[in-house]
Amino acid sequence: MSPSLRQGDLSLYDRLDKSLNFTDVVSYIDDGKTQYGRVMGLPGDVIDINEEGQFMVNGQPQARNNEAIIILDRGSAAYPVTVPEGSVFILNDQYENTDDSRNNGPVTEDRILGHLLMIMRRRSF
Repeated sequence: MSPSLRQGDLSLYDRLDKSLNFTDVVSYIDDGKTQYGRVMGLPGDVIDINEEGQFMVNGQPQARNNEAIIILDRGSAAYPVTVPEGSVFILNDQYENTDDSRNNGPVTEDRILGHLLMIMRRRSF
């Protein structure tokens, strides 16, 4: 999630509200490590990365800061992917050299710790 989150940052997340929305930033467990990512697919959504590398949800191209989301590495998943019930598709903000749902598949809701509420940056790191 760099540059939004950096090593040494402290994060505060909400564990009580379990409802997830498109583009929510969440904290989740992946391979025993705490990760942060953006919810880009909800249950029933069809995720695709077309031949040009454009990220699509339900046939609609997605953009961030008015620029198309272009994914150079499609990961190991076969596309299109339909997000199963009880899961979400998570993309990290840094698309290169990162593991997210492109490599590890949709994240089950029981692995989600909560919504990110606040980041506290410590100057000593």
